[in-house]
Amino acid sequence: MLDLPKVDRRQNIGLIGGSFDPPHEGHMHVAKWALRSLPLDKLWWVVSKRNPLKKQSTTDFKNRIKNTQKLVKQPKMLVTDLEAVFDTEFTVDFLSKVKSEYPKGNFIWIMGADGLNNFHEWKHWEKIFEMIPIAIFARPSYSDFLTTVAGKKYSKNLLPENRSNQLMQCKAPAWAFFDIPLKNISSTEIRNRKTS
Repeated sequence: MLDLPKVDRRQNIGLIGGSFDPPHEGHMHVAKWALRSLPLDKLWWVVSKRNPLKKQSTTDFKNRIKNTQKLVKQPKMLVTDLEAVFDTEFTVDFLSKVKSEYPKGNFIWIMGADGLNNFHEWKHWEKIFEMIPIAIFARPSYSDFLTTVAGKKYSKNLLPENRSNQLMQCKAPAWAFFDIPLKNISSTEIRNRKTS
Protein backbone atom coordinates (compact mmCIF):
# COMPACT_ATOMS: atom_id res chain seq x y z
CA MET A 1 0.00 0.00 0.00
CA LEU A 2 1.14 3.51 -0.79
CA ASP A 3 0.93 6.35 1.70
CA LEU A 4 -2.46 8.02 1.58
CA PRO A 5 -2.42 11.49 0.03
CA LYS A 6 -2.88 14.34 2.49
CA VAL A 7 -5.15 17.29 1.85
CA ASP A 8 -4.93 19.61 4.86
CA ARG A 9 -6.12 22.78 3.13
CA ARG A 10 -8.40 23.67 0.23
CA GLN A 11 -6.72 22.28 -2.90
CA ASN A 12 -7.56 21.90 -6.57
CA ILE A 13 -6.87 18.26 -7.41
CA GLY A 14 -7.02 16.64 -10.82
CA LEU A 15 -7.78 12.92 -11.00
CA ILE A 16 -6.50 10.95 -13.98
CA GLY A 17 -7.64 7.36 -13.82
CA GLY A 18 -6.81 4.28 -15.78
CA SER A 19 -5.48 0.75 -15.86
CA PHE A 20 -2.11 2.13 -17.01
CA ASP A 21 -1.21 -1.22 -18.56
CA PRO A 22 1.32 0.03 -19.34
CA PRO A 23 1.58 3.71 -18.43
CA HIS A 24 3.15 5.64 -21.29
CA GLU A 25 4.10 9.07 -22.61
CA GLY A 26 0.59 9.60 -23.99
CA HIS A 27 -0.79 9.47 -20.43
CA MET A 28 1.99 11.78 -19.24
CA HIS A 29 1.30 14.14 -22.16
CA VAL A 30 -2.33 14.56 -21.02
CA ALA A 31 -1.25 14.94 -17.37
CA LYS A 32 1.30 17.67 -18.18
CA TRP A 33 -1.23 19.56 -20.28
CA ALA A 34 -3.76 19.32 -17.46
CA LEU A 35 -1.26 21.00 -15.13
CA ARG A 36 -0.58 23.70 -17.74
CA SER A 37 -4.23 24.32 -18.57
CA LEU A 38 -5.91 24.24 -15.15
CA PRO A 39 -5.06 25.83 -11.78
CA LEU A 40 -4.25 22.46 -10.17
CA ASP A 41 -2.34 22.12 -6.91
CA LYS A 42 -1.93 18.38 -7.46
CA LEU A 43 -2.67 15.72 -10.05
CA TRP A 44 -3.41 12.27 -8.65
CA TRP A 45 -2.92 9.25 -10.89
CA VAL A 46 -5.61 6.75 -9.87
CA VAL A 47 -4.42 3.30 -10.92
CA SER A 48 -7.47 1.07 -11.23
CA LYS A 49 -7.49 -2.46 -9.89
CA ARG A 50 -9.10 -3.51 -13.15
CA ASN A 51 -11.04 -1.89 -15.95
CA PRO A 52 -14.59 -3.31 -16.01
CA LEU A 53 -14.85 -2.51 -19.74
CA LYS A 54 -11.70 -4.42 -20.70
CA LYS A 55 -10.52 -7.98 -20.36
CA GLN A 56 -8.23 -8.85 -17.47
CA SER A 57 -5.02 -6.80 -17.27
CA THR A 58 -1.90 -8.56 -18.45
CA THR A 59 0.11 -6.93 -15.66
CA ASP A 60 -0.82 -7.29 -11.99
CA PHE A 61 -1.91 -4.26 -9.97
CA LYS A 62 1.31 -3.89 -7.92
CA ASN A 63 3.47 -3.85 -11.05
CA ARG A 64 1.17 -1.34 -12.75
CA ILE A 65 1.57 0.91 -9.69
CA LYS A 66 5.39 0.52 -9.84
CA ASN A 67 5.49 1.16 -13.58
CA THR A 68 3.33 4.26 -13.19
CA GLN A 69 5.61 5.54 -10.41
CA LYS A 70 8.62 5.11 -12.72
CA LEU A 71 6.92 7.29 -15.34
CA VAL A 72 5.58 9.95 -12.98
CA LYS A 73 8.46 12.06 -11.69
CA GLN A 74 6.76 15.44 -11.40
CA PRO A 75 6.49 17.19 -8.01
CA LYS A 76 2.81 18.08 -8.52
CA MET A 77 1.89 14.53 -9.56
CA LEU A 78 1.18 11.63 -7.22
CA VAL A 79 0.54 7.98 -8.05
CA THR A 80 -2.18 6.51 -5.82
CA ASP A 81 -3.67 3.12 -5.07
CA LEU A 82 -6.80 4.77 -3.68
CA GLU A 83 -9.14 2.60 -5.72
CA ALA A 84 -7.72 -0.47 -3.95
CA VAL A 85 -7.68 1.28 -0.55
CA PHE A 86 -11.33 2.32 -0.96
CA ASP A 87 -12.16 -1.11 -2.42
CA THR A 88 -14.03 0.46 -5.32
CA GLU A 89 -14.19 -0.91 -8.83
CA PHE A 90 -16.21 1.75 -10.62
CA THR A 91 -15.37 5.43 -11.12
CA VAL A 92 -18.71 6.59 -9.73
CA ASP A 93 -18.08 4.73 -6.45
CA PHE A 94 -14.48 5.91 -6.29
CA LEU A 95 -15.53 9.55 -6.76
CA SER A 96 -18.15 9.32 -4.01
CA LYS A 97 -15.56 7.90 -1.64
CA VAL A 98 -12.74 10.32 -2.52
CA LYS A 99 -15.04 13.32 -2.12
CA SER A 100 -16.22 12.13 1.31
CA GLU A 101 -12.69 11.21 2.50
CA TYR A 102 -11.16 14.48 1.24
CA PRO A 103 -13.74 17.23 1.87
CA LYS A 104 -11.10 19.97 1.35
CA GLY A 105 -10.34 18.71 -2.15
CA ASN A 106 -11.84 20.51 -5.12
CA PHE A 107 -11.70 17.64 -7.62
CA ILE A 108 -11.83 17.50 -11.40
CA TRP A 109 -11.76 14.40 -13.61
CA ILE A 110 -9.09 14.44 -16.35
CA MET A 111 -9.39 12.22 -19.41
CA GLY A 112 -8.40 11.84 -23.04
CA ALA A 113 -11.08 12.34 -25.69
CA ASP A 114 -10.95 8.66 -26.66
CA GLY A 115 -12.49 7.83 -23.28
CA LEU A 116 -15.57 9.88 -24.12
CA ASN A 117 -16.47 7.49 -26.95
CA ASN A 118 -17.56 4.78 -24.51
CA PHE A 119 -18.23 6.95 -21.45
CA HIS A 120 -21.93 6.06 -21.63
CA GLU A 121 -20.93 2.44 -20.89
CA TRP A 122 -19.42 3.40 -17.52
CA LYS A 123 -21.53 2.51 -14.48
CA HIS A 124 -23.87 5.44 -13.67
CA TRP A 125 -22.05 7.68 -16.13
CA GLU A 126 -24.65 10.46 -15.81
CA LYS A 127 -24.03 10.55 -12.06
CA ILE A 128 -20.31 11.05 -12.75
CA PHE A 129 -21.15 14.10 -14.90
CA GLU A 130 -23.36 15.40 -12.09
CA MET A 131 -20.66 14.83 -9.41
CA ILE A 132 -17.50 16.37 -10.80
CA PRO A 133 -16.33 18.75 -13.55
CA ILE A 134 -14.63 16.88 -16.41
CA ALA A 135 -11.66 18.11 -18.48
CA ILE A 136 -11.18 16.37 -21.81
CA PHE A 137 -7.87 16.62 -23.67
CA ALA A 138 -7.38 15.80 -27.36
CA ARG A 139 -5.66 16.78 -30.55
CA PRO A 140 -6.63 20.07 -32.25
CA SER A 141 -9.57 19.84 -34.66
CA TYR A 142 -11.03 16.80 -32.84
CA SER A 143 -14.74 17.50 -32.87
CA ASP A 144 -16.40 14.10 -32.44
CA PHE A 145 -16.96 14.71 -28.72
CA LEU A 146 -20.34 16.34 -29.38
CA THR A 147 -21.53 13.30 -31.34
CA THR A 148 -20.92 10.87 -28.45
CA VAL A 149 -23.81 9.83 -26.21
CA ALA A 150 -22.35 11.80 -23.28
CA GLY A 151 -21.50 14.78 -25.48
CA LYS A 152 -25.06 15.02 -26.80
CA LYS A 153 -26.66 14.66 -23.38
CA TYR A 154 -24.43 17.28 -21.72
CA SER A 155 -23.84 19.62 -24.67
CA LYS A 156 -25.46 22.52 -22.76
CA ASN A 157 -22.92 22.08 -19.95
CA LEU A 158 -19.86 22.34 -22.22
CA LEU A 159 -17.86 25.47 -21.44
CA PRO A 160 -16.90 27.60 -24.43
CA GLU A 161 -13.21 27.39 -25.31
CA ASN A 162 -12.48 30.90 -24.00
CA ARG A 163 -13.78 29.86 -20.54
CA SER A 164 -12.31 26.34 -20.33
CA ASN A 165 -9.60 27.45 -17.88
CA GLN A 166 -12.40 28.36 -15.42
CA LEU A 167 -13.63 24.76 -15.19
CA MET A 168 -12.29 24.35 -11.63
CA GLN A 169 -14.69 27.04 -10.42
CA CYS A 170 -17.72 25.44 -12.06
CA LYS A 171 -20.29 23.30 -10.35
CA ALA A 172 -21.02 19.95 -12.00
CA PRO A 173 -22.30 19.15 -14.49
CA ALA A 174 -19.63 21.08 -16.33
CA TRP A 175 -17.04 19.98 -18.81
CA ALA A 176 -14.49 21.53 -21.10
CA PHE A 177 -12.46 20.45 -24.06
CA PHE A 178 -8.76 21.28 -24.35
CA ASP A 179 -6.82 21.11 -27.62
CA ILE A 180 -3.34 19.70 -27.12
CA PRO A 181 -0.62 18.68 -29.58
CA LEU A 182 -1.02 15.13 -30.84
CA LYS A 183 0.92 12.34 -29.13
CA ASN A 184 -0.32 9.19 -30.83
CA ILE A 185 0.32 6.17 -28.61
CA SER A 186 -1.86 3.72 -26.72
CA SER A 187 -1.40 1.06 -24.05
CA THR A 188 -2.97 -1.51 -26.39
CA GLU A 189 -0.36 -0.75 -29.08
CA ILE A 190 2.46 -1.12 -26.56
CA ARG A 191 1.11 -4.45 -25.25
CA ASN A 192 0.68 -5.73 -28.82
CA ARG A 193 4.27 -4.77 -29.70
CA LYS A 194 5.55 -6.67 -26.66
CA THR A 195 3.71 -9.86 -27.63
CA SER A 196 4.67 -9.84 -31.32
